[in-house]
Amino acid sequence: MHKSRSSSAQLEGAALARPMKRQDVTDLIAFRKLKLGSKWPEIAKRVGASKEWTAAACLGQMQMTKKQAEAVGKLFDLPEDAVLLLQSAPFLSNAGCQWGALPQRGAGCAPRIRRPGSAPVCRPAR
Repeated sequence: MHKSRSSSAQLEGAALARPMKRQDVTDLIAFRKLKLGSKWPEIAKRVGASKEWTAAACLGQMQMTKKQAEAVGKLFDLPEDAVLLLQSAPFLSNAGCQWGALPQRGAGCAPRIRRPGSAPVCRPAR
């Protein structure tokens, strides 16, 4: 039998196959948070921000400073590419929106407004 490679080695091998994306970083943070049993208040204390902001930033909804990204990278043993992606501005789209509507400020996806008695509008997201 052969030894299994560590998750870091597997991640680095995968990075050679394709560039890391922000969703990959989010998935990695969520997995390592679960594996370590960390709580958002503990992580927030290390980052120096509120637990709500820290959770949003770690899950890809906010942009971190270099210092904050490095703290998260150290805590979760993230590769250098992941730390750089944490510092990038989030890209918001409605690609996964089930309603096919434009996202409203801070509300995410919302159903299209229709006149009473008219059929619902079902359009695929573009």
